[in-house]
Amino acid sequence: MLTVTVADNGKTFCVATGTVVEVFLRSTPSNMWQPIYSGSPVLAPRPDPRMALQIGVTRAAFEVVRPGTAAITSVRYPCRVPPSPVAIASGAASRVNCAAVALFRVTLVAKPSV
Repeated sequence: MLTVTVADNGKTFCVATGTVVEVFLRSTPSNMWQPIYSGSPVLAPRPDPRMALQIGVTRAAFEVVRPGTAAITSVRYPCRVPPSPVAIASGAASRVNCAAVALFRVTLVAKPSV
């Protein structure tokens, strides 16, 4: 099993097929990471309904099912919701910078298990 956190952002890991990769991204309840995603066929999602998370933690787990390269990503927006049309019309939205997105990304290079 490989456990990945925010401290691993930008890293590349070599893993064998069959490895389970758990990702835990800590933040604050008012500034949560979005769902953790991988669209690669190298990984299969591994839900774990038994796990209760601490407030402010976003989690995902994947199993490496075939050789190849896969990215696991998430984003965190500085704003909880886009500004409302009323805020935009009044100019209040200009005081909120929702463009400064935090990006989380790790790369997995999967090799066949021996």
